[in-house]
Amino acid sequence: KRGGQLWIGLREEAEDTYTFITANPAFIGKSQFPVTVQTRVSDPDWEPYEYQLSVTFSDLDIPLLIEIGDPRVALRADALDQGQQLTVDLTAFVFQPEIYASEKEFTEAQLATGETTIYAPNFFIPSGLFGDTASARATFAGKILKAELLRTETGQEHWWMLVEVIGGATVNVVFDKSAVASKPEPGELVTGDFWLSAQLP
Repeated sequence: KRGGQLWIGLREEAEDTYTFITANPAFIGKSQFPVTVQTRVSDPDWEPYEYQLSVTFSDLDIPLLIEIGDPRVALRADALDQGQQLTVDLTAFVFQPEIYASEKEFTEAQLATGETTIYAPNFFIPSGLFGDTASARATFAGKILKAELLRTETGQEHWWMLVEVIGGATVNVVFDKSAVASKPEPGELVTGDFWLSAQLP
């Protein structure tokens, strides 16, 4: 079933006594994101609550870490061979997306800041791989193909967008309704710093 999920990790300390460990959002969408498997790189201290998979994607072999959304199927990652190709349903969660009407507007906004580095309208940086601790994060821009306002059973509203990124892969982009002032439209460009969660096929 398409839509948002929340995976809550509890550790049983004694009969009917549990310790809260983690809560991770996930999403089942319409993304088609082809990857080449490298290895599972989860921190053993966080298993079985959180799992990460190291992959590469696009003709540029961009390295990336992705969280595995459903921990019940995470152990299937052990059965994946290095170099195996598969298509995952990848979701990018973001708190402060920036949306531009066109690629031209995106470029002009960067030029207006006086920065010497100007990013392409389909740039993709695996930002989670920089720093002391690797994480499932990426900073990128992509073209909005579809946009839909979804409502949870408790009445909370959030935007779901299907976004095309470098190499033609598509990503679900999800954020709270309050993060933008107007409705995102197909053909516009979205950019931001994203946390990545995937559903395995």
